[in-house]
Amino acid sequence: MNDRKILVGVDEAGYGPNLGPLTISASIWSVPLDTEETDFLGAVADFLQPKPLSANSRHIPVGDSKLLYDRSKGLSTLEFGVLAMASLITPGVGMKAVPGMTNPPEFPTTLGELSQVFGQSLINGEGEIDQTAWYRSAECLAVPSTELPIEQFADAVASVSELLAAVDIQLIGLRSRVITESALNAGLERSGSKGHILAAHTLAIVSECIEEYAASSGAIECFCDRQGGRKNYLPILLDAMPELWFSELAQAAHRSSYECQSPRTKIHFSVGGDRFPPTALASMLAKYLRERYMQAFNAFWLEHCHGIKPTAGYPVDAKRFAGQIGPAAEKLDLPREMWWRMK
Repeated sequence: MNDRKILVGVDEAGYGPNLGPLTISASIWSVPLDTEETDFLGAVADFLQPKPLSANSRHIPVGDSKLLYDRSKGLSTLEFGVLAMASLITPGVGMKAVPGMTNPPEFPTTLGELSQVFGQSLINGEGEIDQTAWYRSAECLAVPSTELPIEQFADAVASVSELLAAVDIQLIGLRSRVITESALNAGLERSGSKGHILAAHTLAIVSECIEEYAASSGAIECFCDRQGGRKNYLPILLDAMPELWFSELAQAAHRSSYECQSPRTKIHFSVGGDRFPPTALASMLAKYLRERYMQAFNAFWLEHCHGIKPTAGYPVDAKRFAGQIGPAAEKLDLPREMWWRMK
């Protein structure tokens, strides 16, 4: 595999809200060693497209999650894309009901089972699995949550699988971290910076990928979406991976880039980075997980506050929601720092 390059795209969902988790995801690809960004984009442009489905679509929706998810229309397009891409790694995800399949592969039927496909970590303030009621219940949510157009799904997965093989590109992994409110609050108490927390968890995923693939690949290149006004990531890089020595390649308004000679690694932080398919898929997975966990969050509070209107967790509506659940939270002995993010 030393003639191969590993591409890693990383992105988040839930950076701005006061309620619900911050989710960070990565997609991991194997490509020929000399593949550049433009090569990858040109190779997949016809069948991984940042646009919704129509009745005659043969593509898989892969793009910035903000373009593919419309809260008023539900999760259908986003879920189709996430499950279809997961099927390229684990054949059968989302395909149990495909007509004509004599031995349908085992199909993850819950979010907890699906999460095992992409090595999800659920992190609370102590770095352990969170026992908050709404996160426990999220593991039991049904997958898929929408009615998939099964024949269209199967055709899209089969055709994209063939096309990726023809251009010698493989999706080889998906990873996610779901960082709970208590973990974010604990991190804010230590560092005071939400941006620093995001960067640290992003680079933790990157570090895991470097450690796993460095010995078997010729090079690794990571693409992260830049958040906020930060341009200089070198101190955070050196802090996150002290055993590696990164130097600055370039720093511009749209991108900051760094490299390490051993193992041969480049890391980019780009404005609008989720236009690149590996980062776009990470954005989609992060958003999908965030929305599913918010379904569980809202269901929990509806059980204890009859008739409460669901929330997406963003600041203005989060204040309304927090005011309405406050008395129930006190009764349930759920302190505010368990469900309300300080920033």
